[in-house]
Amino acid sequence: MRRSVLVLAAAAALAAAAAWQAYSAEQTRQAGLQFGMELSGIQDDLKSMQDGFVALSSDWQSMDAGEARRAGSEHLSGMESLAERYSQLRPPPGFGPSVDLFRMSAQAQLESDREYLLWLEGGGEAHRVRSDALLQDAFELESAALGKFERAKKGMPEPSAP
Repeated sequence: MRRSVLVLAAAAALAAAAAWQAYSAEQTRQAGLQFGMELSGIQDDLKSMQDGFVALSSDWQSMDAGEARRAGSEHLSGMESLAERYSQLRPPPGFGPSVDLFRMSAQAQLESDREYLLWLEGGGEAHRVRSDALLQDAFELESAALGKFERAKKGMPEPSAP
């Protein structure tokens, strides 16, 4: 009888462990999906903001100075808020480095836009050159972020530095 109770207790413990493992795996999967949706939302908003910035740049000459400065300031404020949203993400294990790079890319885009607006306001060619360099940095950082994101998604470890 005692042996039957022990076998039954062991079976119950194994069933509970299996149920806990399934529950834990599902919770991790759900957290990963939520993270992916939040990150995608930020990236979509960033693209939309940059599309709006291109339109603003095109319309710059047709705006009066006050309206142009106000629109530029609103864009920069929106970009700052967007860059902060990366800090609110709770990435699953392995995804932190890609989020850091996405944040750095958005920050470089913000600085590029700031320099571009200074150039549009007549601040000199150096602002446009700096804007172009920062935009290139933003693209490189985003490419690196996408690579790290894909590696993390596949569960691949980061290559070690030489």
